[in-house]
Amino acid sequence: MLAVMQAAPSAQDTPIPPLMRKPQPRGRPQAWITDDDYPSGALRRREFGAVKFRLAVDALGKPTICSVTGSSGYSALDDKVCEMLLKRSVFNPARDGAGKDIPFDYNGTFTWILPGGTDTPNPVSAIASTPIDLRVELQAVPKNYAKPALLRLIFADDKVRACTVETSTGNAKLDAVACQQARVQVEMFKIDGAIIAKPDSRMVSVRFEAAK
Repeated sequence: MLAVMQAAPSAQDTPIPPLMRKPQPRGRPQAWITDDDYPSGALRRREFGAVKFRLAVDALGKPTICSVTGSSGYSALDDKVCEMLLKRSVFNPARDGAGKDIPFDYNGTFTWILPGGTDTPNPVSAIASTPIDLRVELQAVPKNYAKPALLRLIFADDKVRACTVETSTGNAKLDAVACQQARVQVEMFKIDGAIIAKPDSRMVSVRFEAAK
């Protein structure tokens, strides 16, 4: 079994000044999540895939919030990554141009791979990990609307049973509307055959625009 941890560029909108340091992992990030952490149910169902995550790291180098920004398609795998990272990861904190330690985000990807690997790519996981883009028109967009909502829809029996806001629009009411629209517009895709386990989650990006 092989589990791969990869760092990714920061998702911050503003460029980092030359003297600023991003959060830097301490120790061996490979030890934060190991083969022993593979969820037993996911192993039984032969679920695998890549989980993109964002960790909010405080000024002491401790992760405080973990968000899934790209789902593997399986909530058990997604949730396990965040659980282990919050429990085990540790960083040298980010540092601003004045040499002061500051909170900052750390982005990365963790890939779950089944024991012995897999002979063929999993098209289902590939589809599930690609966010669905939805556009919702409003008569007027609130001034505090900051960015599209990033949601995770969790399915059971081909129906949405939960909607989690991974990244907020900046407006709680808009977040609720985003979940409402996603529940209505996104259907669980059908999969012929039962060789590969059906994903139980999808990532959805909902963008609000003023009606023309």
